[in-house]
Amino acid sequence: MKKFDSKKWRMKKLFILGALILSLVIPMVDGINIDNNISTVQAALKITISKKKASIYVGKTLTLKIKGTKKKPKWSSNKKSVATVSSKGKVRAKKKGVATITAKIGKEKYTCKVTVKKLPIFKVSSDDIKITKNKSKKIIVTYNGKGTLEYEIEDEAICSCKWKKGWQGNKCTLIITGKRKGDTIVRIKNDDDKRDIEIDVTVVSKQQPVQYGNIHGNISYYYNKYYGNRADTGAYIILIPKNGAAKNISNISKYDYNNSNLKNASVYITKADGNGNYKISHVATGEYRVLLISNKTNSGVWFDASESNTLDSYYNNIANYFTPEYLSYTAAKNLAEDVSFYKYHIEDITIYNNEDIQLSHDFGITYI
Repeated sequence: MKKFDSKKWRMKKLFILGALILSLVIPMVDGINIDNNISTVQAALKITISKKKASIYVGKTLTLKIKGTKKKPKWSSNKKSVATVSSKGKVRAKKKGVATITAKIGKEKYTCKVTVKKLPIFKVSSDDIKITKNKSKKIIVTYNGKGTLEYEIEDEAICSCKWKKGWQGNKCTLIITGKRKGDTIVRIKNDDDKRDIEIDVTVVSKQQPVQYGNIHGNISYYYNKYYGNRADTGAYIILIPKNGAAKNISNISKYDYNNSNLKNASVYITKADGNGNYKISHVATGEYRVLLISNKTNSGVWFDASESNTLDSYYNNIANYFTPEYLSYTAAKNLAEDVSFYKYHIEDITIYNNEDIQLSHDFGITYI
């Protein structure tokens, strides 16, 4: 009869137990490796575009990228008038609207809906000011965007700034105060489209007295071959200062030659007399842009614009001579519309202290 060998039985049980454990563990480990490999392959095959929706302002750019592949995509825009895209995915906004930007890889397409928005109005009443030490000037900031405005001063020893509390519509006021003599720049920024406006600030120790000069001349036109040149009676002569003093004027007309507010802003308006002569005395020294408006001749360009329904563009071209350096857009546009169908001439002059400047012009033959 065989005896029970307890030692061998214990060994056998340990062997069986070990085999059982291995049978359970090995498939589990293999399963984990397989799943990880599958996940890795799937992740490598997933191709995406960096943005599916985007908003940018006119004139700004945005770069789109394709992730998950080294293959080079073919980029295209369904509305190139709204937004274009380069071969490297750089989107450039052209005008307000919506465009779909597509990246094609093989038969697959990846798209981004791009909304192009018009840039908000962002301007200041003056970008070049002179102030006396310990005196202040107000800068009107016009902004209709959604961002926040802030300012920075290049040299805080020369001037200080503070916002006046409260908005009036889309306008707010920045108060700049002179601290010591010198030049610096105040920079106003908005954190939405990241634009900034620089204001050149000059602080003087004492306000210089205003000096004056005069301007005169004759305005004429060509009547016919028998009478030759005749006086352009009633022609308008308008002087707009370059120093920005007239930028806060909301409206200006050629008929405002007795407007005291315009004179305070160094804007001078007069008419030619029966002989075509004019004279403006006591004109503050400095640089001016002069607008001469005929009263006897008219322009064929105006009639062409009228027939083609492009008068607004015609007036904008005139207004652009005065905005933004001389006048606000509204004032410049109103003045341009005052020109109407008459011929006009624009010229720059400088008025010097105690000097008499001559500016004459002949408008030639009339269109009609």
